[in-house]
Amino acid sequence: MTSCVSYSPPTDPIHPVLAAFAAGLLAGLSFSASSLSGPPTLATASCSESDGSSSPQVHSESNTRASTPSTAPSTPASSLGPPSIASDYGSLPYSTSALEERQYLKLAHSVIEHGELRSQVKGGTGARAIFAPDPLRFSLSRPVDPTNLFSPLENVIPLLTTKRMPFGVIREEFAWMVRGETDAKVLEVKGVKVWTENSSRDYLDSRGLEHLEEGDIGPAYGFQWRHAGAEYRGCEADYKGEGVDQLARIIRSLLETPQKRKHVLVAWSSADVDDMAVPPCPILHQFYLHEPVRSLLPVDPKPRLSCVVYQRSADVCLGLPFDIVNAALLTHLIAHMTGSVADQLTYFIGDAHVYLDHEPALREQLARPLVHDFPTVTIVRSREEIEREGGFDSIVGEDFKLGEYEAAPKLSFKLHP
Repeated sequence: MTSCVSYSPPTDPIHPVLAAFAAGLLAGLSFSASSLSGPPTLATASCSESDGSSSPQVHSESNTRASTPSTAPSTPASSLGPPSIASDYGSLPYSTSALEERQYLKLAHSVIEHGELRSQVKGGTGARAIFAPDPLRFSLSRPVDPTNLFSPLENVIPLLTTKRMPFGVIREEFAWMVRGETDAKVLEVKGVKVWTENSSRDYLDSRGLEHLEEGDIGPAYGFQWRHAGAEYRGCEADYKGEGVDQLARIIRSLLETPQKRKHVLVAWSSADVDDMAVPPCPILHQFYLHEPVRSLLPVDPKPRLSCVVYQRSADVCLGLPFDIVNAALLTHLIAHMTGSVADQLTYFIGDAHVYLDHEPALREQLARPLVHDFPTVTIVRSREEIEREGGFDSIVGEDFKLGEYEAAPKLSFKLHP
């Protein structure tokens, strides 16, 4: 069994370089029995970018007005055999990425083993759920060389490594939201179909949204980010200057009054929720700017930006991994636009659930070892270029370049619209 240092997320404003240097020393002192026999064999997929044309679909919450009770199997989760978390025996003696991904795997394990059976859920299948699990914490930057006290930092993106995730899809959807767009056909043109089913004619009609055109998701997600409070007139209307541009306001407040406690992005609107194809799952982001660490180290003492997310509903297998990466990209983008460096992402969840038909693939994922680190991500254009070329309205998927990404093969989970 691998011997590793126990992990406790930092709460003090310790400079990331110092923290990583200490981690490197501990890593050198830790002893791993697996180092005697070599790392476990694992089929992997390596990529730097993903076209995302065949990605799973996300955001599976629908809150249909007419809910039809479904008959859920009464077989207990343990009937499929106890899941094993092979990552506990991985070949990495010390890795922040491994420790952080293990949080997610243990959450999934906890839901299928101890979750309450929920039979009246959408999609004609049951689910197991727990409410208000422990938060997940992710580091969004790390030293290029953790053993070098003077190493520069690199941006990290928490893409799971126990299954391959389509970063190309995630970045296109994220950029679409940042621009405040609500027309799913814009994504379909690029081969991204994460919203196709939830904006189909049949689905919109089932939600009582006959007034929306097919492909229109209503005043959800990006519309609330960029035009909160504006009257929604359809996905083709021009909303420039209407409502509150929450993203622009957060940038201004972080630059002008960094110590205030009002750096909040809200996606939930009680006035608009019934007109949305899918009400937002992550409903609140709050940002916190840490003061630069003053020291004699020859490193750039940039402020560090952390983010707390509250997500009301999390489809643990399908939607949650996408939403975590989405929040990480948002934190990196806001840090980029404020001259800071992304630091910590803390993720709170209300209803964490696993659909019963997702369990077999999830158990396969839990049996896979953790042998890879999270990849890096780079924002290609400078802050000045983004501002000069249209600000948030100019953000495109290609602005986010993924570093080397190694992961186990992808797994398929059915979307429950």
